[in-house]
Amino acid sequence: MSGPLRVHAGRNPVAVARVGFSIPRSQGSAVVRNRLRRRLRALLQPQLQQLAGIDLVVVAAPGAAAATSAELGLHLARSLEAAVARLRCAGDEAPAATASGARAAVAAHNGLTTAGPPAP
Repeated sequence: MSGPLRVHAGRNPVAVARVGFSIPRSQGSAVVRNRLRRRLRALLQPQLQQLAGIDLVVVAAPGAAAATSAELGLHLARSLEAAVARLRCAGDEAPAATASGARAAVAAHNGLTTAGPPAP
């Protein structure tokens, strides 16, 4: 999937979600990379309970640091849905609420609806 983010998912043996971030130096200085990591963590936080038992690695591609939080949220939701779908295709049963609700949860976090622009 193209975009500034990729998400890799796999099952873990514990009942909590574990998330790792890969943000290369090409994104910018340590300040820029850490800011991007904090923004991504804040976007994922509301969904962690739904993702229990899944390991995630979020990989930032060029341009991720320059994206707005709304853009990052939408790219993250799409990438997360794709990763969960791949996990299901691999024979692992992923939580049903994750794929269907990821985009809505991120949009709600950003104050957006999934069908239109930000609410005033």
